[in-house]
Parts: sequence; C-alpha cells; structure tokens
Amino acid sequence: MVQKTHAETGGGRSTRRGAKLAAVAAALLLTAVACGDDSSSSSGAAATTAANATATTAGAASTGGTATTTAGGKAATLAGDVTIGSFYQGAGTVAAEPEIGPTMDAAVQYVNNELGGVGGHKIKLETCITDATPASTQNCAQELAGKKPAIISAPYDYNPAVASKITGGAGLLTIGSTVITPTDYTDPNVYYLSTGSPGAAVALIQAALQTYPNAKNAAFFAPDIAPITPLVEIAKNTFAAKGITLTVSKFQTSSTDLIGPWAALKPASQDFILALLPGPFCVPGIKAAAQAQNKTPVFTTSLCGTADIAAQTNNGAEGWYITSVGDDPNGPSPDAQIYRAAMKKYAGEKAALGGYAPVAFQNILATAVVLNTAGYDHLTTDNLRKAAQTGGPVFMAGGESFKCGSEPKLSSVCNFIFLLNQMKGSSYVLIPGDAGKVNTQQGLITVMGGS
Repeated sequence: MVQKTHAETGGGRSTRRGAKLAAVAAALLLTAVACGDDSSSSSGAAATTAANATATTAGAASTGGTATTTAGGKAATLAGDVTIGSFYQGAGTVAAEPEIGPTMDAAVQYVNNELGGVGGHKIKLETCITDATPASTQNCAQELAGKKPAIISAPYDYNPAVASKITGGAGLLTIGSTVITPTDYTDPNVYYLSTGSPGAAVALIQAALQTYPNAKNAAFFAPDIAPITPLVEIAKNTFAAKGITLTVSKFQTSSTDLIGPWAALKPASQDFILALLPGPFCVPGIKAAAQAQNKTPVFTTSLCGTADIAAQTNNGAEGWYITSVGDDPNGPSPDAQIYRAAMKKYAGEKAALGGYAPVAFQNILATAVVLNTAGYDHLTTDNLRKAAQTGGPVFMAGGESFKCGSEPKLSSVCNFIFLLNQMKGSSYVLIPGDAGKVNTQQGLITVMGGS
C-alpha cells in the first residue's frame, strides 16, 4: 500500500430502487420545513394553464408592499420588495425533493430579518413546483417569466435548459445550483454554483490522486446504470494516463446484499476505492465493506455521509473520505451552526436539514449576494450578470467563494472547488489546509473535450 499525504484517522436517504435509478442517479450523485411567510407557490405539473413567456427588457425588480422590522436583527425596513422567482423539483414520483421549498422560505426570512434583505429592501419569493417532466418545467418557467422577478433561483430541476430558453428569452438571469446536462456548462442565461455529476466524478478521482499520489492500483464500485457508464470511463482514462490499474465492480440495482460485488473489487490489493453510490446504495455498500472488514481507503460523496446513514450502519464508514460541495449541515462548522439555527427558527423544530435543503439555502444566499452586489436601484440583467461575475462568498462551503464566468470553456460554472472531508462518527469533517480542497477545473475541461 502507498503512503498518503496526510494523517489518516479511523479505519439519508434510502429506498429508491430499480428502474427509477437510471433516470435519477446523475442528479443524486451531486450532493448531499414549514412554509415561510413571504412566499407563494404553485405547481407547473398541475397547472392547466400557464402565462405565456414574453420577451421583456431586463429592468428593475418587481416591487410592492412595505417590509417590517424584526427586533434584534438587521431587518429589511425600506418600502419596495425585490422578487426572486424560483422553480424546483418537489413533486412527482421521480426524485422529488419537497424539502427545497420550505428551506428557501426559511432562507429568505433569514436574509430579510438578519442580513438586511437587499439594501434594506425585503425579498419576496415566488415559487413554482415541477415534477421532473419537461412540461412542468416549461409551465413554471412561463409562469415565473410572467411575474417579472428580478432574478431566478433554481436549486434543483432535471430540465434547466427547458426553463432557460423561456426565462432567458424574457431577459432573466438564473442562479442554479448544479449542472445537469453538458449544454448547461455554457448556457448564457444561467450561472451554476457547482459542476454536476462529471465534476463530482472528477472530484473523487482527483481527491484520491492528491491523497495517494503514488498509487498503482485502484477500484471503482457503483451500480450498473446508464448514468454511471461515462463516469467509469472518466476514471479509466484518467488512471490509465497515470499508469494506475483500475478494477471495476458494478452491481445490479435490484441487489440488496453487496458483499459479493464488494469482494470482486479485491480490496486488499487496491491502494484506494472509489465508491460512487447513489443514496439508496450507501447503506448496503457501507455494510458490505464493514462485513468484509475493509482496511482500504474509500472515497465517496456526501450522499453517504449523513447522520442517518451513520446510524443505520453503526458508523461503518468511519474514516471514509467524503467529497462535497459544502459543509456537513450537521457538522461543527460556523456556517453549519448558523444554518441549523436559522432552519429551526424559520422552518420549525422538525425541519428537514438534509437532502437538497442545504443546497437550497446556499442558493438563496448566493442569489442575495448577487442582488446586493448589483444594488437595489440597479437590478437590470446586465448588472446582475456583472455582479455574479464579481462573485462573493459561498455559504457553508468551507470558506470558498464563487466567481461566475471565469472559465470561458465552462462559462456557466461559478465554482470548481470541492471539499475533501473524512467521516468521524455521525458527521464528516473538513480536512485542514490544501489537502481539503479539490479543484476540478482543469480535469473537467479535459473530460468535456477541452484542452
């Protein structure tokens, strides 16, 4: 076994299976609640009619009403709201994430009451719920464009390109959270806070290589589903270029016992293992490794790093490396503590803190940064675009910042940094210093066919 570059310590969500996984795995690999007072919501899936998208000149935000003051906070107090339009995949039978809506409501209340809104003006949130179908995304995009918000916030949806044609055509800029399709990387109407599934695969690979630079043998463990195939090819090509022999073990989505597929990795012969597991397979994958008394370092995503999965596996992933685009929402970082407190205050004691909730909270705060940088009196699309290109801090992301459009070959991406953590008990903890940061920019350019 090779030596690693820093000291090693220590040796969710589940229940989606079968055919559904072939459709949802790409989005699931990216990561990893009572309604607020300021939002209205509708469903693009259920709507029988939707407002026609009309080309509008980018201009000032929708305004109306007078914000109220909350004692003890930096409350928004000036007349004239700033409207954020938002759509998210919260309905249907495929990968619905209903926790997003209440989380956005809570985030808006937090920004309004404790961060001063947008230059003292209150944010108003207009939401529309999709169901993973292009038709529902189209309906929501048309509805939101008709309401003429200042900007669009899109934490999670399978069909962002469908929405972009409509909202972009209406002169609206969108702040998305994660790339879904290759064309999203250069969409002129959307800026994304993270790089999507190819970026997640590149992050796992680069994290392993920077931790074990002298590795000669590696293994790849994943379900046998279509979205995984190109990610395996990314790993094969990257490792082959570095003289690393890769063993691949795929398992069927109907499998509940993964001991056999895990043994096929020949873990004792590997310098490290990449476990690219959608949420439903985290528990059986971790249990298989634990039953085999695995001692080989494992790299996986934050989907397998939840407190719930740790409880179900008796901390079976202790010491595993976790790549993430943000802090553990249940971890000790200052931002995570702020997040939990804000969710408890504005979404209630039983608010969902996991899943896409942290992504949604982060998206609203990044959108608020863009609005404040542009300035309340200057909320045109051109100014908002310039503000996004100026960038700012990313909430709950290990102190990282975003700066949109900095890489021409991937012009929609605002942040290429993934965090590298290790599981300790029921949470994952950021590895200190440069060892805890993984820059996927050049690797992703190579994967996407650049140079």
